[in-house]
Amino acid sequence: MLSLKKNWRKYIVDNRHFVHLHTHCEHSLLDGMGKPEQYAKRAKELGYEYLALTDHGDVAGTLKWQDECKKEGIIPIIGMEAYVCQDARDTKEKPRHLTMLVQNETGWHNLLKMCSYAHLVGFHKRPRVDYEQVLKHSDGLIFMSGCVNSVMKPDHGEKFFCEDLADQAEVYIEIMPHNHPLQIEWNLDCLEISEDYGIPLVATHDCFIGDTVIYTKDGTKLIRDIRNGDIVITHNGNFQKIKRVGKREVKKSEKIFSIKTTLGSLSGGVSENHPYFTCKYNTIYKTMYDFKWKRVKDLDNTDYLISPKIKRDIVFSKHDLTKIDLVSICGIPCGMGKNGIVTDQFGNEYFNTTRSIEKGINIPRYLPVNKSLLEIIGMYIANGNVDGYNIGFSTHIDKKWQIDIIIDYFTSFGFSPYIVKKENCIAAIITSSVFSKFFCKVCGNGARNKHLPYINGVGPFNLFSEKQMSRILFGYITSDGRIIPKKSAITAACTTSKILCYEIMAILNAIGIISLPMITTHQDTTHKNPNANPSQWKNLYSLNVTGYQYVILCRFLEIENTLSTIKCFSKRYIENSLFFGVKLSKIQIVDLKEPLYNMEVENDNSYIANGLAVHNCHYVLPEDEESQEVLLAIQRGAKWNDPNRWKFDFHNLHLATADEMISGFSKQKLPRSIYIPAMKRTVEIARKCSGFQISKQEVHLPLPPSVTGDEFAFLENLCVKGYYDKIGSLFELEYEQRMDYELSVIKSKGFVRYFLIVWDFINWVKKHSSVYSPGRGSAAGSLVTYLVGITGVDPIKYGLLFSRFINEERIDLPDIDMDIPDTLRGEAIQYLRDTYGNENVAGISTFLKMKARLVIRDVARVFDIDLKEVDTFAKSVDKSVQDAIDLEVEQYQKKCEEIDNNKRDKEREKKKEDIKQQMFHYKHPDVIKHALKLEGQCRGYSRHAAGAVISNESLSDGRQAYLAERGNNIVVGWDMSDCEHAGLLKLDVLGLKTLTVLNYAHDLIKENYNLDLDYSKIPLDDPKVYEALNNGNFTGIFQMGWAIQDVIRKSKVNNILEWSDAVALGRPGPANSGMLDEYIRRKNGGNWEKKHPIYEEVTKDTFSCITYQEQVMNIFHKVAGLPYPIADKIRKIIGKKRDAKEFEPYKDMFAKGCYKQRTMSEKEVNEFWEGLLEHASYSFNLSHALSYSVLGYWTLYTKVYYPTEYVAAFLTYGTEKHIPEMIKDARSMGLQLIPPKIGISDALRWKADGNKLYLPFNAIHGVGEKMAVEIAAGGRIRKKGKKLITEERSFTPSVQTTLENIRAFDPHAKLPKEALRYFDFELLADPREAYPKLLKILGRYSQNDDIIESALRGEFELSLCVQQSKFKLNGELLDCRKCGLRAECARPVSPSPSDHNMMIIAEAPGAYEDRQGVGLIGPAGKVIWSELGKYDLDRTLFHVTNTCKCFPKKTKTPNKEHVEACSGWLKEEIEQVKPFIILASGKTAMYFFTGEDKGITKKNATIEWNENYGCYICYCLHPASILHSNKNKSEFERGIKFFSDKVQAIGGI
Repeated sequence: MLSLKKNWRKYIVDNRHFVHLHTHCEHSLLDGMGKPEQYAKRAKELGYEYLALTDHGDVAGTLKWQDECKKEGIIPIIGMEAYVCQDARDTKEKPRHLTMLVQNETGWHNLLKMCSYAHLVGFHKRPRVDYEQVLKHSDGLIFMSGCVNSVMKPDHGEKFFCEDLADQAEVYIEIMPHNHPLQIEWNLDCLEISEDYGIPLVATHDCFIGDTVIYTKDGTKLIRDIRNGDIVITHNGNFQKIKRVGKREVKKSEKIFSIKTTLGSLSGGVSENHPYFTCKYNTIYKTMYDFKWKRVKDLDNTDYLISPKIKRDIVFSKHDLTKIDLVSICGIPCGMGKNGIVTDQFGNEYFNTTRSIEKGINIPRYLPVNKSLLEIIGMYIANGNVDGYNIGFSTHIDKKWQIDIIIDYFTSFGFSPYIVKKENCIAAIITSSVFSKFFCKVCGNGARNKHLPYINGVGPFNLFSEKQMSRILFGYITSDGRIIPKKSAITAACTTSKILCYEIMAILNAIGIISLPMITTHQDTTHKNPNANPSQWKNLYSLNVTGYQYVILCRFLEIENTLSTIKCFSKRYIENSLFFGVKLSKIQIVDLKEPLYNMEVENDNSYIANGLAVHNCHYVLPEDEESQEVLLAIQRGAKWNDPNRWKFDFHNLHLATADEMISGFSKQKLPRSIYIPAMKRTVEIARKCSGFQISKQEVHLPLPPSVTGDEFAFLENLCVKGYYDKIGSLFELEYEQRMDYELSVIKSKGFVRYFLIVWDFINWVKKHSSVYSPGRGSAAGSLVTYLVGITGVDPIKYGLLFSRFINEERIDLPDIDMDIPDTLRGEAIQYLRDTYGNENVAGISTFLKMKARLVIRDVARVFDIDLKEVDTFAKSVDKSVQDAIDLEVEQYQKKCEEIDNNKRDKEREKKKEDIKQQMFHYKHPDVIKHALKLEGQCRGYSRHAAGAVISNESLSDGRQAYLAERGNNIVVGWDMSDCEHAGLLKLDVLGLKTLTVLNYAHDLIKENYNLDLDYSKIPLDDPKVYEALNNGNFTGIFQMGWAIQDVIRKSKVNNILEWSDAVALGRPGPANSGMLDEYIRRKNGGNWEKKHPIYEEVTKDTFSCITYQEQVMNIFHKVAGLPYPIADKIRKIIGKKRDAKEFEPYKDMFAKGCYKQRTMSEKEVNEFWEGLLEHASYSFNLSHALSYSVLGYWTLYTKVYYPTEYVAAFLTYGTEKHIPEMIKDARSMGLQLIPPKIGISDALRWKADGNKLYLPFNAIHGVGEKMAVEIAAGGRIRKKGKKLITEERSFTPSVQTTLENIRAFDPHAKLPKEALRYFDFELLADPREAYPKLLKILGRYSQNDDIIESALRGEFELSLCVQQSKFKLNGELLDCRKCGLRAECARPVSPSPSDHNMMIIAEAPGAYEDRQGVGLIGPAGKVIWSELGKYDLDRTLFHVTNTCKCFPKKTKTPNKEHVEACSGWLKEEIEQVKPFIILASGKTAMYFFTGEDKGITKKNATIEWNENYGCYICYCLHPASILHSNKNKSEFERGIKFFSDKVQAIGGI
């Protein structure tokens, strides 16, 4: 009894006795889902002691995996599932999988070396490593054979793993519990290999004979003829690609079976473990159930084998095939001349038969596909043959009508068929070199080789329409089959061609008929020897159709049926909407020595063989499976409803328990004696690897060559020199104390060399650029960085904190973020390589995460949600998806409160329900569910835009990192946060376009004014700059997004700190929290309840609103006396919105500090603390905001004082999407855009001269960079030896013509109107050609170019307001039904005419206007007339109308089609009124004039001349925008004031 218990114990396994050694996290980019922290947490919940990471071809996630496992008390195992092949440089070789686990430091370095090799040398779609590299770097590693796509699959792979690698490393063979046919079969192969080589098994989680017929996309093929990449039809009727076709010999002990069904036999044999798709049948309820995959050896007589219903659109084309090109099929037969084709007077092409055997016969090149040809093709397949040039058709004498069809068809071309009669047969013979080739190539020749038509490799599936295929089968069946009406039976096929039989079987399947072949064997009559080899015997394949399916086939063939004779028919099969089920009748073992074949199919792993379906740890939790499918759809741009989207066809790839592993193996029917020891062996392997961890390496910094003597003394001297250069006086005590303190901290932390490396780099940048950024990030809080020239903002002057940058508790190196001109970045990185060694410098990887907004958009795209709706919700997302949901709920509750307050409203509940139904998270729960799961998931790798690392040793030796190529740049595989762990110095060097713009503007200013502008010395209090800012001069200004613009418009900016406030507050967080509105209210004179005096003192510059993190730190320091390091810690916790429990110890410290300082009572402490946390969570970094505000100030200063130079620089190097906006801005500033001029313009850069902007030559359509350089140089540039020389004026004729057309040779000529087509954007042509209507208005001023320019901008004062004759309404308007809006409204709303030539055009009528039939009289109308009334403008002065005349009751907002439909009415109004000015109110009106459907806020309070209508168009927000949100009020008011000013100036009112 004791021994029995002992034996049982060795088969008992729980989670303590098993380790997951094959796990993929988010860094397995193609298929892994789940973050390291999620895996570690789950492993702890399940009681696992160890957990391995083996991502595909990469180790990027290992450091985070190690950290997260340690947090949960899990011992991490580090590894990788590598892609391996014989030669990694061979791009045609398919890589296989090999799992590697790290045992020690040597193994880790070897793994990094192999990873570098895979990414830099072997990368082809995936990072691949070859056998040689694995053997070379096997020390310190344990190897496992990988998943079902194992390295052992090919013969050479088995030898490599089991012999070569096993001789020098520890190896194991993996078996997995996935209940998946390929996995089951592979596990059995693994058992055999394990026995053969004596290699132990380890448990991890993550075939037919050659003449088997496979259904492919184009037709049928024998499995032996299937090739990798072929498209096959799967068991569910979809198309999938063949990944691999396998061939092997039958094993000695292996059983091969043949299968028979009630409808027929399956030819040949199949291996015992091959799975078939099966079901059971309930005879009472007549239903199919229990669908499953079963191995052949497990089949029984109660099983039904599944034959999928093939979709009609797979087999039949939607369109008829109309003609066949005989030349493409037959070529030009001999004797037909060199070309072989002649053309008649009508352009018809014929074969040249003058010297051929078809002499005198007209054979068209394009053979029409008609009924006769299709039936003849069927007859040929049945009983035709080709012998030389002779085509013979034979049939029974009773079917002479078929011969008549053949005779009539070929006689029409001029042939004279030869007729032969013999006994009961009749034959027709046609001699033709063309048609003999046609039938041989299209349908084959010889009974065993016949098939349905293929034309140029395409067919028979999806080649002919259903009607055409019925004619082919009619010809075939009436020739070779049998139709027995009395028995309601048809023999649809009786052939020795297996392919043909299964092709016809597929056609029948598609029209709803299931029939499997009856196979009989007889001796080939051509072999007289009765003892002949069986290969000389023939199989005869018959397809019989009976019962009601006979009726289906008769209808398909258009043959009369005898339905009335069918009384009862017992079906020998079952069916549902997707499948036929054929009852198994017999299964027996056969003696077979032929090779066996199997196929691996992408995604589905199933295919249709002989007409039946056969079939062959990537996320944390089982419930993650659907989200992982969404992830796969995102990566491939697929829609959820797409049946062909790529997904795993097998399940349960989660972090399984030991019990789930056992259950999986038991379903595979593996003996426990096999898989239990294999599971337990994982613990042994884990223990061998558990002693290794990736230890943090010390950063050894190189010394810049420019630094001499004592390093600290050198840095100190730089500070002193910088003080005298910048401050220019004796040391002030505050500066001296701050400098000494910072230097002492820097020295004690060992950061001196780091500061010198950064200083040396910035020093090089300043020598090669006229501008350097004032800073980015918290480094601007350091006085040392300011004095040595690393940053450009005086921290003492602006109250910036060094502790926000470095505090006494910091251990890691600081991060000094550096911005340089983007055109200089390549040279700058090369300088680092030249200075510290080429192999010691590399870029940094970045892991592209699915952040909150992105994941919402990605998931919504999968579910095909309207993009406009998605965009609205996504824009509300600040830090997380959950934040957006919470905000939506909060807004809903506020709206409900407003509705509830109106007690008289009887539809309150309905309105609340309507609002609820429109909430994005309520309306689209699936999108939210998956977005929450996928948020933060890694979706790809890239190169960090700014990151670079420096090492004091070569990065290629595998000691610190692996290398990869990302975006044509060599980078280390770690991201920013991991680089320092690996002992690497990271630098953040960002290339900024703005700095390049300022650099080029500096050069132009120097060229035009001989002024060497020093941006760092520009005064930051220039009133003209702030005036321009407050007037909305935003185009081309750095960091001037729309949120920041909105802050400036509403609050005005008077100094650089207020500019900084706008940068800090112009973000979603402050805006959504109400903090921004409160700041603006207070700044504009609003009162607020004062708090503690110290708090008020700290926040006085921001009107008692906590705007900056430095303010938070100062409050903690000054109110509670907390040291700055502690204050910084609290600030970080607040900023990351951590768990409230993390705040508790700091709250106690704060309270004790307040009591000690005697600043607050207990009650005040609690109130103050809660309020502080609420507002401080949105605080921003003052050092960063101020630095970027200074840079923005530099751009505006340059634009204000040197507009031409700045605009030219921006148009050359600025952001491309802002170029059109800047061009408009240039015109509004009175700058002239001059087309390229020879001798003046540059090849690639805009030039500035006075108020003229000269386009570069590459701005001309069709002129590339090389040609532009040649034009600018005055001729063609070519090499002469090592020198470049210019050949004068050697332009090509087309270039010469272009230059002449744009007047490039005349420096004073204006651009003709017809030459505008040479440029992408609108240039001002000669105004006398381009603006005749404007010139007519200007009259005597039309000869003055400056006045024309001013008038185009709406700045020239005129008196254009006059009285008009009465407007006549087109009566047809009221009957208009050009678009769907007419069905939504009571009637079109007519315009309201005026006696004056001014118009207001709104968007569309509202509900009230629809009822009353008058525009702009509802709530929106009250708003606009009230605002215009402030400027003495009333309704009587304006012709009032709408862009769309009908109330969009359901549509809400008119779309483009509606505007286009209504545009005719509006154009007619404008022609009658002849306005001098139009107010286009709202985006619909804007779209009518500009074609732009977005950006009304940008256009608000702007004006432009419209030559088409001969008037000015002024743009403004629609008054309804105020009704929707009071935040739009100030912008609307600004737009109306601007319009009224223009009415007064231009109209003379």
